[in-house]
Order: sequence, then structure tokens, then C-alpha cells
Amino acid sequence: GAKLALLVAILGAVGLTLGKIIVLNSSPFMLSASTFLAVALVMWGSLKVRGLWHKTDKRFFWPLFGIGAVVGLSNVLMDSGFLFGIVPYVTVLKRTMVIWTMVLAHLFLKEKLTSWRLIGALIIIAGIVLIAF
Repeated sequence: GAKLALLVAILGAVGLTLGKIIVLNSSPFMLSASTFLAVALVMWGSLKVRGLWHKTDKRFFWPLFGIGAVVGLSNVLMDSGFLFGIVPYVTVLKRTMVIWTMVLAHLFLKEKLTSWRLIGALIIIAGIVLIAF
């Protein structure tokens, strides 16, 4: 698991750095649209090739589409940040998502907010402040 997470972090860093180049030469919408289109085509192709597309429950399409629209909007807004700031600062500010997710998971999913998690959130906030300001 840790090796996979490290690989994701490295690929994410490469993607964000190249993403700024795309944003500066086109628009934040182009970057997000091309990313989501590529993922959609790969997923659809994978399901189609394996013969699983017809078995997929299509009732969840619209709720998933709505969730995808929210995620897409967050990506467009972050990508727009590339127009005003350098990649490390914009990316660090996006990482506050961990804190917001912890709060929302507590409110809506009734997940526990332990003292260790709160301490971790404070450390994250301190790191963001040190890097961004």
C-alpha cells in the first residue's frame, strides 16, 4: 500500500506540474475536461473489453455524474489557481481537503474524530501555513 501511495504521489506531482503548462497554454477547463475524458474512455473501454459494460447497474449513472461534476468543478477551480500562483502553493492549499473531508465524514458519515486525528489535522494546517505563507 505504501509503495502504491508513493507512486501516486510522484505521478500526481508530474501531472500537476505538466497541468500548469496546459493551463498556461489553454485554460483550466481544457485540463480538467481532457483529464476526465481520458479517465472515462479508459474505464468504459476496460468494462467493454471485459464484457462487463452490459452488467453495470446504470441506475447509479446520474448520482455518479453529479459527484463527478462536483469533483470536476473543484479541479477547474484548482487549475484556475495555477494562473495566479506557483504549483507547490496551489497544491498545498488543495491538500486542506484532508481537513474538510475529516469534518464532513464526521458530520455525515458519523466517523469518529479522535484526538490523534485532530492533532494530525493541526500538523497539516501548520505545514500549509509554513509552505503557503
